[in-house]
Amino acid sequence: MIRNGELIQSLKDGKDITTQERGEMADNPDTLEEEENENPFAPHLQKNVSITRQPENEWLDDIEYAVFHYRQEAKGLEWKGTAWLEKSTGIPVKIHFQTDEIIKDENSAMKGMSGAILFQHDSPLDWYPLKIKYKMDIEWKLNFFYTFKGKVENLVSLSEYFSFH
Repeated sequence: MIRNGELIQSLKDGKDITTQERGEMADNPDTLEEEENENPFAPHLQKNVSITRQPENEWLDDIEYAVFHYRQEAKGLEWKGTAWLEKSTGIPVKIHFQTDEIIKDENSAMKGMSGAILFQHDSPLDWYPLKIKYKMDIEWKLNFFYTFKGKVENLVSLSEYFSFH
C-alpha cells in the first residue's frame, strides 16, 4: 500500500516485504512513477492530465457514473482514455487507456498499448487499482527476411497494493 508517495506496507505470498521494497524504492526513486504511467489519478501525474466531461452520465446496475475523457503526458508518451467515476461519491471505478507507438528502433517496435484498470474501494478515501489488463502490438525484425509480429496480453491482479488519499 502506498500513501502520499510513501510505501506503507508490501506483502508477497502473505509475507511482509515492506523493508525490502522500501530499500528498492530508495535505490530507484522512479519505480512508482514508472509503474503508474497510465493512471491519470496518480497524484504526481495530475499536472499532465487534461479532461473533458461527457455530457451524459451512464448507468450500470442501478449506479450512475460520470464519464470523463482524458489526455495525459507521461514519460514522453501521450495517453488517452476514458474514466468512469461513481457520480454520488466521485470514486473511480474503471479507466480505459491507450497510446500509440511506444518504442521504435531499427530492430523492434511496440506499435501501441491499450488496456483497462478496474478499481476497488473500501471507503471514499481508500481506493486502489484491483486489476490491470494490457494489450500490446509488437514487432521484432529478426533479420532481413524474418519479422515477428504479435500481440501480448497481460492481466495483473492486485490486492491492496496502491492506496490514494
